[in-house]
Parts: sequence; C-alpha cells; structure tokens
Amino acid sequence: IPHRLGLGRKASELFSFNLDGELNIDEYGKRLINAKFNNIRLYDGEQSEYVRNFHICDNNSGEQRLIIVSSDFLNGSIIGNYSLESIIENLGKMTAKHMPSLGYNLTKAQDGCNYIFKFDIRNSHFISKLFNLPVTIRSASEVSGSCNSEKGFFRFDTRFNRIDIGNSFFNTITFDGISDKDRFIIKAQAH
Repeated sequence: IPHRLGLGRKASELFSFNLDGELNIDEYGKRLINAKFNNIRLYDGEQSEYVRNFHICDNNSGEQRLIIVSSDFLNGSIIGNYSLESIIENLGKMTAKHMPSLGYNLTKAQDGCNYIFKFDIRNSHFISKLFNLPVTIRSASEVSGSCNSEKGFFRFDTRFNRIDIGNSFFNTITFDGISDKDRFIIKAQAH
C-alpha cells in the first residue's frame, strides 16, 4: 500500500507500523479523533529508519478546533475556528490575489477561518526518506503563525536549522511573511 500512495522510492522498501485509534462523534456532529502510530519502520534494502511514535489528535468538540501532533520528529498544534478545507482555500485566495503570476485561481474561500499554529521539527530524515523529498531538516526548527480571514490577515515565521536541500547544506534558513488585504511581504535569509 505505501508504494501505491507514492511513499518511498522503490518497491523493495518495507514499511510497517502498529496503529491504535479512536473516533468519537456526538449527536451535534462534534468529534474527537485520536490516532497513534507506533514502531514505524522503513527499510530500503540497505538500512532501516525508525520512528517510535506519531500521535495526532483532532478535537472539534468544544468552542474551537484543536489539532495536536506529537512524534519523534514533529510536535505542534493548530487552534482556532477553521476546517482543513478553509485553510487551503484561504491560502489559495491569498496566493491568487497577491501572486497572480502563479496562476492559482481559487477565489471561493470562506470567511471565518481564524487560527494560530506552531510546529517544532526535530529531524525530518525519516519523513524526507518516506516521501522521497529533496529537503532534510537535521536540527531543531520551528514554523509558527496565525490567520484571520475576515481581516485578510496571515502571518508566518519559520526557522530551519541545519538543512540539506539537494546537495547543498545551510546552517539556517528563515522565512517571515505577513499579509493583509492590501499587501503580502516575505523575507527570506539563508546562511
């Protein structure tokens, strides 16, 4: 199955894990989803990569939605009033407005998408190998930000430490961005 999903690079790779899960939905459509993947192993025929655990909890049972991710390589949360679809639609709407040359034409985004997020990345070697990505983050890094779609506001701050991109190595790469209804500013630095 992982190869049918485009995971890994070759059919000889082995992928295994244990899964515990829970799904609770109440009468008002609110939900709590808990999924825990333990002892994740990817073997490419030469070496094995392990992740002890990956836990995701999506709690939409209160006033605000809270998604929490905790694992060996990624920890963080998104809290606010949003759906995953509204996040994608609002990022697309902002991209279409401020960077029309990219040809992104999604303008049906819903208002009411308000959230804050913060993710800490420890080492992305496993995920880079699993998804065959040309980027590997090798040291503690952070991505954070917030969005208020009604005000047309989006902000993000990133700091990637000890990062490999293809055959290049960087000690630090930072991206900071802010958008309101009239402008979109991104600053990037690499050292």
